Amino acid sequence: MASRENQSLNAFLKTEISDNAESSNDVENSKKAYENHDEIWKKIIEVMFPDFCRFFLPDLSKQVDFRTKPKFLDKELANLIPRRKKGSGYVDKLVEVQLKSRQIQWVLIHVEIQGYREPAPRFTKRMFKYFYRIFDRYDQNIVTFVLFTDDSPSFHPKEYHYQFYGTEHRFRFRSYKVLEQSEEMLKRSNNPFALVVLAVRYALQVKKDEDRKIRFKTELIRLLLQRKYSKKKIRQLFHFIDLILYIEDEETNAVFQTTFTQAEGEKIMELMGSTEKFFYKRLEAAVREKALREGLQEGRQEGRQEGRQEGRQEGRQEGLQEGRQEGRQEGLQEGEQNGVLFGQIQLLQKILHEPVWSLETLRDKPLEELQTLLKKLESQLSG
Repeated sequence: MASRENQSLNAFLKTEISDNAESSNDVENSKKAYENHDEIWKKIIEVMFPDFCRFFLPDLSKQVDFRTKPKFLDKELANLIPRRKKGSGYVDKLVEVQLKSRQIQWVLIHVEIQGYREPAPRFTKRMFKYFYRIFDRYDQNIVTFVLFTDDSPSFHPKEYHYQFYGTEHRFRFRSYKVLEQSEEMLKRSNNPFALVVLAVRYALQVKKDEDRKIRFKTELIRLLLQRKYSKKKIRQLFHFIDLILYIEDEETNAVFQTTFTQAEGEKIMELMGSTEKFFYKRLEAAVREKALREGLQEGRQEGRQEGRQEGRQEGRQEGLQEGRQEGRQEGLQEGEQNGVLFGQIQLLQKILHEPVWSLETLRDKPLEELQTLLKKLESQLSG
């Protein structure tokens, strides 16, 4: 059922992909952020620092005057400790906060996000080095806090001990181990960082299991939408969950986004605002790109086969070499166009959980019927 009318479909697809270039950039940016462990954590801590303190340092947070904006001393900290490569597995933050007490004007909070296991003596020694360097530079009160996000149950060092011929020093620091936390307790907490910890806990459980990622991610976002947080916090938590449980397979990601947005789309738009429309756009871009890619590949294969067969038959009948050449060319072009159409229909049927038609069934259908079906599937996807 080949026809040159399918050229308009090919042009339509290319136009749509071009129009969604910004959405494709969103996908690429998400992948980069997912790979950059440091930036994910730095952002969530800075945006919601009061909640961070209330969750991890509740006793100190009662004394902090959050009316004075915390000062993040990233550049100052970078001059005190060795520079680390991005994605190194741990993050350092140095924050200056004002206290309510008149006796102590301000303190420094040193936050360490430790995402992998290393020899405990080396780790605790490093924490001590950072402490005395900060103390020597500022001569102020310091709280050292370590958040362990690694996957080793036995790795939870809490102090550094030095002893040498009567000289002894013991340095203890505050810490929190994600793996040791109760899932139910985290779900009951109303602090936004409970969802952050729960997301990391789930990420440690699922590893590369995309199906479990979808289940946990859906649960987390639904919990998020039920909480009465500000839109700013919801947007930030949404992005953190999306990235910490990033679904790497494009098709699996498309299935998740389609299913979830169909069920929760209105609530997402109501709470998160128009800035989150990219969530829908990148789904559309991913689906169309994949359909085009698979369709073209299938079309080329089908076109070669049909072109050879048609060329031989026509060439035999007319006895002309021209028939073979023309048959090959038309067959390749026609097969490629049909492949785009067939590939897009099959992919949309799969994503929408409808019966997927075989290539034999698609070949037997009139072109107009296939084009009508495609429009119907696209309408279901966007509606």
